[in-house]
Amino acid sequence: MLDREALSLRDLPPPLDYLNARILQVHDLWHLVGGYHTTGLHEIAISAFQLAQFGHAYSASVLAVTLASASVEPVRYGVLSGVIAAAWGHGRITPPLLGVDWPAVWAEPIGTVRERLGVTAFESPWPADLFERAA
Repeated sequence: MLDREALSLRDLPPPLDYLNARILQVHDLWHLVGGYHTTGLHEIAISAFQLAQFGHAYSASVLAVTLASASVEPVRYGVLSGVIAAAWGHGRITPPLLGVDWPAVWAEPIGTVRERLGVTAFESPWPADLFERAA
C-alpha cells in the first residue's frame, strides 16, 4: 500500500490523486508484463508506453526533458527518439492496462498474464542496457 501522505498524493485534486497513485502502484508490473527492463533506456521507453496508454502529463514532461537534454548529442538523440517511438507504438497497440485487476493475475506465469491481457513483450530497437554499457 502506498503512503499517500509521504508522497503528497492527498494534496492532488481528483482524478490526479487516484491516477498518480495508480501509476506508482502498477509501474513495476508494467515493466514485467510489457517486457521493459529496469535500465536507463527502458525507463525512458516505459514513459513513452505510459504516455500512449493514458496520456499522463508527467510522462510527456519526462520525455520532453529527456529529448531536449539529448538534442546536443545527435547519436544519443537518435537512440532515444527511436526507443521512444517504438515504446509509444507498443503502448498504442497494447490493450489498456490501467484498470487491470493485478492481484487476480500475479500468481500466474508472465506468459499466461501476457496472453490473457493481449500484451506482447516490448521489442526495443536498441539493447536495453546500451547506456549502462557505454558508461
